[in-house]
Amino acid sequence: MTRIAVCDDNEIQLAIVKEFLQVYQENNPALDLQIQYYMDSVALLDDIAKSGNFDVYILDVVMPLVTGIELGDQIRSLDKQAALIYITGSGDFAVDAFRVRASGYLLKPVEMEKLYVELDIALAQVKKNSDKWFQIRTKEGVMRLPIESIQYGEWWNHTLTFTLTGDKEVRSVTLRESMDKVIAPLLAEQQFVRPHQSYVVNQAYVRQMEGRQFHMKNGYQIPISQGLYPAIKRSYLEYCKKSGKGQESFQNEG
Repeated sequence: MTRIAVCDDNEIQLAIVKEFLQVYQENNPALDLQIQYYMDSVALLDDIAKSGNFDVYILDVVMPLVTGIELGDQIRSLDKQAALIYITGSGDFAVDAFRVRASGYLLKPVEMEKLYVELDIALAQVKKNSDKWFQIRTKEGVMRLPIESIQYGEWWNHTLTFTLTGDKEVRSVTLRESMDKVIAPLLAEQQFVRPHQSYVVNQAYVRQMEGRQFHMKNGYQIPISQGLYPAIKRSYLEYCKKSGKGQESFQNEG
């Protein structure tokens, strides 16, 4: 599912964009789009804090309290990858839009076809980035972690703590879902395995597999369950072969 937020304090302009997007959805039934509409930038920020980031934002620039550019700054502080499309009555804000890395800048009255072109570009970028990030809810809000930065994660009492590159830790809030469901996007990536009921490991950060343990490059040791050992051994040997890691990265159980 791709989440889109539209924010414009002008009711008429918001209704026009809503009509255009409804037609877009009808013409693209294979796309799983969830679109939410806001007339208040503060309300949008509140929803981001409660429900997580959107994938695409279609924003007016001139709005009270928090302008579209200020809104873009706050979105960028939480999410470097979301697509921003600005719709405005003036070209004076193009430089500011470029600063927050907007993918599109349209002048009012917005034309349907031009909006569709920008939306096609934004959705293509979202699809390209979708497998590169892992989203996790923390006390500070929803965070998107670059998958390549995750060394390993530990599950304890329905919370998941990730150790990232540089040994930075990110801890989730208490999660209702099972660990199986939460880490499924990671296990879909070739380099990740689950060697134990409480751990998920990025094999790229394994220094050595020795017996029933992963010795991580940062010195941490992660257990491998006895019942999972044969499958994890095969997975790690295959990963070593594909990634060019030497035989010294694996030792048989002594």
